[in-house]
Amino acid sequence: MLEKTAVISHLEVMEIPNLASNLTEDEAFEIKTIAQSLSNWAYIARRLLKLSEAEQITIWNLSCVGKMDIPTSAYIQELVPSAKFRVVDNILFVLGNIEPGFANDLAKQIAYNSNIQTIALGSAGGSVIDALEAGKMIRALKLNTTLTANCYSACPLVFMGGVKRTIWSPYPEIGFHRMYWSNGVAVAPGDDLYFDISNYVSKMGANERFVLASMFSAEPDKMFVPDGNTLCNNNVATWVQRLCFGESY
Repeated sequence: MLEKTAVISHLEVMEIPNLASNLTEDEAFEIKTIAQSLSNWAYIARRLLKLSEAEQITIWNLSCVGKMDIPTSAYIQELVPSAKFRVVDNILFVLGNIEPGFANDLAKQIAYNSNIQTIALGSAGGSVIDALEAGKMIRALKLNTTLTANCYSACPLVFMGGVKRTIWSPYPEIGFHRMYWSNGVAVAPGDDLYFDISNYVSKMGANERFVLASMFSAEPDKMFVPDGNTLCNNNVATWVQRLCFGESY
């Protein structure tokens, strides 16, 4: 789709399993596992093919670059880094940066589409103020949230606005780091911004101490990524497929 075949060639190798008629139970289970993986791959590929090139680039940068031995040099500059919105049935897909004005743009999209029940997020983050406003609005409207790609920085704050906050396999990441000003300087731990974040997270029903500790675990140019069980145990997520159940509020 994006002409990056050279940097993903190492991911396209699969050993052919034993397909003999007299398989052991373990060999049969291995084939079932491979078949399920291929089915998942086909499903995701069909979904990605329906996206615009701008959306494909956002997902590539968020979920592929710098991971799975794909070099950071494979990053593709986005012409429109701000959030892009797309409605499918009762789901509003939101991909891209949370820039100033994001909360208003999200409100307009919801107003135009009264049947929306779930906000599906994928973002590298952005404006904390807009993320907090968006999350409060999502909760006031009793909407749910899920992930369609990795969700970093300010994005988890939007995610926590959902009444039900679900993460499906293959488990997009939720990542935290210290907040920082537009000049790149980290926000001091005692700043009122962290007080506002703590109050917000508590009202959303998640563990505010865990969220703040997660933020302080990584500098602005790094990312702390908890596993699914940890997200459930601290009620950042209310359900992670095949892993855990949290609480809805």
